[in-house]
Amino acid sequence: MYASSGSKARSLRGVVGVQGDSPSRRYKKPFGDGKITKDLLGAGDDPMAKNQEFSLLANNAHAMMKQTFKKPGKAVSRYPPVIDAFSRTLAAPISSERHYFSVCHKIGTNFTPSAKGFYIDTEARVIKFKNMNDQGIKLDIVGQAPDGMFSMVEPADEQEEYEALIYPQNADKRRIQARKVSYARYRQYVENEISVDVIAPIRQYWLTHIIELIPGDLHAVEKERIEYLIDTMLNEINKDYFDSVRKSILDYILKNEAEMKRLGIQQVLNQPIDWGDDYYKGIEPNEEWKHNVMMARMLMSENLCICSQATLELMKLWQDYKGYLFVNLPAPRDEPVPLVDFLSNQDAQMSKVKGLLSSDWNKGAVDILREELENLDKDQTKTFFESAATLMANQVRELIEQSVKAYVEFIQRYKFTSYPKPEEIIQREYDAETPLEDNFISLKLSIDGTKIVFSDPLESVQQELEKIVDAIVLQSSNLPRPENTIARSDKMHLWDVQIDDELVVNAKALISETLSENLEVINLALNVYNDYLFILKERERIEAFLKKEPFEREAF
Repeated sequence: MYASSGSKARSLRGVVGVQGDSPSRRYKKPFGDGKITKDLLGAGDDPMAKNQEFSLLANNAHAMMKQTFKKPGKAVSRYPPVIDAFSRTLAAPISSERHYFSVCHKIGTNFTPSAKGFYIDTEARVIKFKNMNDQGIKLDIVGQAPDGMFSMVEPADEQEEYEALIYPQNADKRRIQARKVSYARYRQYVENEISVDVIAPIRQYWLTHIIELIPGDLHAVEKERIEYLIDTMLNEINKDYFDSVRKSILDYILKNEAEMKRLGIQQVLNQPIDWGDDYYKGIEPNEEWKHNVMMARMLMSENLCICSQATLELMKLWQDYKGYLFVNLPAPRDEPVPLVDFLSNQDAQMSKVKGLLSSDWNKGAVDILREELENLDKDQTKTFFESAATLMANQVRELIEQSVKAYVEFIQRYKFTSYPKPEEIIQREYDAETPLEDNFISLKLSIDGTKIVFSDPLESVQQELEKIVDAIVLQSSNLPRPENTIARSDKMHLWDVQIDDELVVNAKALISETLSENLEVINLALNVYNDYLFILKERERIEAFLKKEPFEREAF
C-alpha cells in the first residue's frame, strides 16, 4: 500500500538526512508542518524500513483520528544471527533459540553441538542437561515463509541438478530451487553475515614468509607496479583467510539440524566430514612410494629455478619475435598462384624466421645471460642455464603452435558442408553480381594422348600441402642454446617439437580431410572438357585420310 511512495520518500530523505543503518536514528525533519503523505501514516509493508517519521502525524490530532492504519505483515528475519553477540567468548555460536541460559550458566556450549544443553543449576548446585529440540517458540526460517521460498522441500542432489540442466523438461523445479536457495544463503552467511571482528587476525609471520619468496631486485618492473601487485596479493590472501574461517564457523554451526532450519539452509554442499566418521579413500603409501616422493622433491629442489631478473628480460625479449609466423599465407581474394610459387613462399618465410631466431634472438638471450651470470653463484649456474633453455624452448614451441594453428585455420577456410559443382561455378562467372570462388593456388591442365589431365597429380598436390605442417615443426630443431657462447655445455640445441606430437597429428588430420573433399570436387572439372575430346582425335583421322590414294576431288 505504501511501498512505492515510501521508497521514493526514503531516497529523497537519504540525501539530506543522517546516513546509516540504525533504525533508531531520525532523519532531518522538513520545515513547517509539511504535507501529510501516505508514507507518514504507518510502517508500510516493509517491516525493515528505517526512515519512517511519525512526529508530523502526532502534531495533527484531527488527521490522526481520521486515519485508518494498515497492520503490517508478519516480520520474517531473513538472516538470523549465528554468533552470540552477548557472549564473553569471541565467535561463540548461539546456543539456543527457544531457551534462555545466562552467560555464567553455560558449560561447553562451543565444544560440540550436542553440548549446548549443559548448564549449571545454581539452586541444586549440579550440572544439568536440557533438550534443545523440544517444542517451544518456532523461530525456524524453513517452513515459515508465506511465499513458499523456504517450504519443507527436500533439495535436489548434485546428480539431479546435472540432469535438470540436460533435461529441463523432466526437472523438479521446487527441489532445484531449494538447492539454489540453500547455496545462496550459505554464501551470504560466509561472505556477509559473520563479522570479521570475531576472527583472530592472520599471523604476521605467515605474510613475512610469503613476501620473502618474492625476488627483491626486479629491474624490469616498475616500483609502483610491484607495490600494487604485492598489495593486491596480500588483500586476496587476507580475504581468503577470513572467508575460510567464517566457512569453518558456519560448517560447525550447521552440524545441528535445528540450526539448519533456523538459518534457512536445508543443504550444505561438500559438507566436511568429522574425524573418524569416514574411512580413508586415498592411496596408502608404501616404502617405495615414499622413496619416489623423496627423490622427486630432491630433484625439484636441485633443478627448479625461481623467476629472476633474467627471466623477465627473456620474456620481454620474446615480445619482439612472438608475432612472427613460419608461414606466409595469402589473404582472402588474393590472386591465386601456382603450387610451386606457394610452396616457395612458405619455404622463404620459414628460412627468414628461423634465421632471426638463430641469430638476433639468440644473441639477445646471450647478452641477458652474461649479465645475470655476474651476480650468480657458481653452483647455481647449471640449474640457471637449464631453466633459461627450458623457457626459450617453450617460447619456440608456442611459435610453432601458432604457425600450425594459422595454417590449419587457413585450410579450414575452404571447408564447407556442400561444394558447388564445376558447372555451377562456370554459370556464376557469367553473373557480374556473383563473387568468384575463393582460391589460393592454380593448377595447370595438360594433354595426355586423348585425355586432359592435371599437370600436377592431385595426390601429389595434397601431399605437398600436408608436408607444410612437417616443415613448420622441423624449424624448431637445431636452434642453438645461448649458454654455449658463454661456457661449455654438453647440450647444444634447444628442445624441438617431435613429428609425432599430438599437435602435429591432429593438424594433419584436419588438413587431410579438408583437402580430400576439395580435390575430389576439383577432379570433376575434367568432365567439363568431355564434349571437346574429339578434337584430340582429329589429327589421327586426317593422317589416316591422307594415306588413301589416289585422291579424288569428291573425297576432299
